[in-house]
Amino acid sequence: MSLGLGLFASPAKGGAAVSLARDNLILSSMVTKGKEKPSQTLLQIIEQTCKAGGCKISDIDVISSDIGPGSFTGIRVGLASMFGLSKGLNIKSSGISSLTLMAGAFFLSISNIDLKQPISEEEFTDTFILPLVPAGRDEFFGSVLKSTENLLPEEVTKPGLLSIDEVFRLCSDYSALVVVTDSAFLPELLCRSVKCITVKLTSCAEVAALVAVKEIDDKFNKMNTTSPLYIRRSWAEEVKDSNEK
Repeated sequence: MSLGLGLFASPAKGGAAVSLARDNLILSSMVTKGKEKPSQTLLQIIEQTCKAGGCKISDIDVISSDIGPGSFTGIRVGLASMFGLSKGLNIKSSGISSLTLMAGAFFLSISNIDLKQPISEEEFTDTFILPLVPAGRDEFFGSVLKSTENLLPEEVTKPGLLSIDEVFRLCSDYSALVVVTDSAFLPELLCRSVKCITVKLTSCAEVAALVAVKEIDDKFNKMNTTSPLYIRRSWAEEVKDSNEK
C-alpha cells in the first residue's frame, strides 16, 4: 500500500499544512500553529504528522507540494522541503497549483466521494469555483476551475493576477463560487455580492496527499510540474529594479 505526503505551504499570512495518506485513506493531518513560520517548523510538522499516522518519514513513497501562487517564502519552503525529501528518500515528487488544491478541497468537502471510483460529471454539473489568494495592493491570484471525473478540478481560465473588478466579472461570467483559505482578506463588498466559502489548510494538504498516492499509478502525470508559480515578481525585486532606474 502506497504512502503519500502532501504539503500546502503558500498561504499569504504564513502557516502550512501537512497530510499523510495511504491509498484512499487520510491517516493524519497537521497545521502549524499561530504565527509559526513554515521555514522554522515545516520539517517538524512533517515528522509529527508521520508519527501521528503511525509511520516514519523514511516510510513515505511519494510526496506532493503546492507550487503557488501565494507567499513567495511559503512556496520556496514547501518546494525545498519536497525536493529535499524526494532526493533524500529517492522517491517521486509532484507539484500542484495551490488554486487547484483549494478547488479540490472544496469539491471533496461537499460530497461523499468514493476515491476508488470516477467522479460522475453529473454530481457537479456547471459548478465553477474561483479560488482566490491575496496578492496585496487590492489584487488577488486566482483562476476559474471546474470539477472533472478525477480528484483534481480542471482549469477553465489560467492563473493570473486579478483586480476586484475582474473577480466580479469572472464570478458573473461563470456563476462561480469564491473559495479561500482565510476570508479575512476579502473586501466586504465581495462577500455581500457573491458566495464565498472557506476551506481548511489541512483539507488542501489532504488533496495533495491523495494525489501524491495516485501519482504512483501515473494517473496524474500531466499534473507533474515542480516549477514555482509566482505569477508576478516579489515586492523586493520590484523595489530593487525601481531603485536601479
